[in-house]
Formats: sequence, C-alpha cells, structure tokens
Amino acid sequence: MILLTLNAVLCGVCIVMSSRHAGWIFPALILVALLLLQSLLLLRKSRLDPLTGLYNLRHLEAMYRRYNLCRALTVYYFDLDHLKQVNDTCGHAAGDRLLMDFADSLRTGLPQWGCAFRIGGDEFLIIIPSRGGYHPPARELPASWGAASGAGKDLRDLIRYAEQQMYRNRAISPETEK
Repeated sequence: MILLTLNAVLCGVCIVMSSRHAGWIFPALILVALLLLQSLLLLRKSRLDPLTGLYNLRHLEAMYRRYNLCRALTVYYFDLDHLKQVNDTCGHAAGDRLLMDFADSLRTGLPQWGCAFRIGGDEFLIIIPSRGGYHPPARELPASWGAASGAGKDLRDLIRYAEQQMYRNRAISPETEK
C-alpha cells in the first residue's frame, strides 16, 4: 500500500512537471501505467484465497450478477472430509497440504469458462456457466459433494441446492462421515 501511495504522489509530481516541461511526459505516463498495474494486481490478490490460489467469496460476490445473466449454470459444492482430523493428528501443515492438493484436483478438467472457489475452511464451489462439462475429482482426496443446475435460476438458490445435495450424498455414504 505504501508503494501504491508513493507511486500516486510521484505520478502527481510528474504530471505537474510535464505540464511545465515536456521532458516529464514520458516518466509521468510510465508512472501512471505502473499505478494502474499495481491497482489491478491488488484487486486480483484481494479476490484470491492465499493458500489455494482459488477465487474467494469476494470474487464470487463480484461475479454474482454476471452469473445470473447466464442462460444455464451448473454448481458443484464440495466439503473436504476429515480436515479437522488431519489437522489434529498430523498438524496444520498437513491440513494445508490437503487443502492445496484438493484445490489442484478441482482445477483438473475444469473448463476454461468455469471457476473454482474456496468459500470456507474446507468448503469449495465450482461454477460453470453451462450444463455439465465437469467431472468431480477422484476419491483419492475424500470430499462430499453435490451438484445443481438450472436455466434461469438464481445463483444463490443453485448453491443452496448443491449444498443440500452434498449433505444428502454424505448421509448415504458412511465412509464420508466427519
């Protein structure tokens, strides 16, 4: 943030100087470009989960309107099983590794127009603006999951339906108990 403020001040100085001396125009333009680049990088960083590199809730909220304009959406809701047990028995570094491995598995096979999100400690979403086209990760990384899709349905409703489906699937499958 300090660097961003410093660039803004320098940019202002260069613009003032360029209005008096033509030789300052090029440095002023470079500083403006750097300021814009830093702003974009900070915005991107604010919308990514630092551990997994997946999008976070802030990005999901920013994309909400855009997703609701889609003609059809498919939502996958995942809850990573046994994370607390891994953290308690093997340590938080092992739990973090499990989260990162699971995030990597979600990215595998994800269509380029799909997005993966970490929305909570061990909860993840995949949103695809179409029907199907994605196969959930293999069971090596155990997670309970549910899916919902529909044309013209609100994204929040689809997320809620997918979460309910995930809980129903967990109740059916005894090996996924937390």
